[in-house]
Amino acid sequence: MVTKKNARKWLEYRDRGIEPTRYKSRTIVYSSNSIEQELNFQFETYEVKLTPCSHQGIRRDLNMKYDPAFVCEVIVGPSQHQGGGNFDIENILNEIFTWLEFDFDIGLSHEAWEEYEGSWLPSIGGACSTSFQSRYQVLPKRNFEAFLKKYETAKSLNSKKAKKIVNIRRYLQEGLKLKDISPNYSFMSFYKVVEIVADDLASTQYCETSSSVVKEMVSFKLLSRGSQRTKIYYLLSALNNEFEKGEMVYLADIRNELAHNDYWVSNDKLRMCQKLAYWAAENYVSILTSKA
Repeated sequence: MVTKKNARKWLEYRDRGIEPTRYKSRTIVYSSNSIEQELNFQFETYEVKLTPCSHQGIRRDLNMKYDPAFVCEVIVGPSQHQGGGNFDIENILNEIFTWLEFDFDIGLSHEAWEEYEGSWLPSIGGACSTSFQSRYQVLPKRNFEAFLKKYETAKSLNSKKAKKIVNIRRYLQEGLKLKDISPNYSFMSFYKVVEIVADDLASTQYCETSSSVVKEMVSFKLLSRGSQRTKIYYLLSALNNEFEKGEMVYLADIRNELAHNDYWVSNDKLRMCQKLAYWAAENYVSILTSKA
């Protein structure tokens, strides 16, 4: 709450030319999924806390795609702070929620603080009140915080690899956001991730299995002019997994139908493509960081 006393302190710091050392913001997150236990983790200069919502004062925003899911609080340093509204929260949630396969929206209402000499002063913001969305007992992906550290490392690699990581996350996010709007476009966004990973790993002749077929495929550069089926077959043969190859390779035919003909993707095939895309992306991040 902004009191006159706090406002005077804030103005005193500004008059003395003292800038905040950190920024804190809090808002309701409307998401396709949620959590049941409080989560705290760090990413780059961000400190993030996700808090399950109280059943008290439930109010749904009819302008939002999803129900209220939880409250997000973010603390960030000046180097990554984005002024004006909820940009700090939106930026970090774009980074981390995509990897959790959460689609989300945030409202304009928020609370905000600035840190001066170790103390937090409130700045102008809104209020937070919310309720539960569908919940998980724990974070829906094991070792997610360990993965975030790998992702952070991967983003700092040489410019070409870092750009691919950024593009992969963007395509995953597109796939999530388009699922209920256009299954066809959502499928193509997820499939693009599979293509990026297959092409890049093949270019380095990567193979963690003992498959002689895959080793010949990459050594003779058969993938550079290969079919979409070949790309998926390579990934499933070069990386350890428990997928059914026949089902997954068939996704390449759907991709070709979408690119050249009228076709409607079923929810089942869309889920399969999403699963394959996330598997490929997460393995790609792990492979890059293992060499860093």
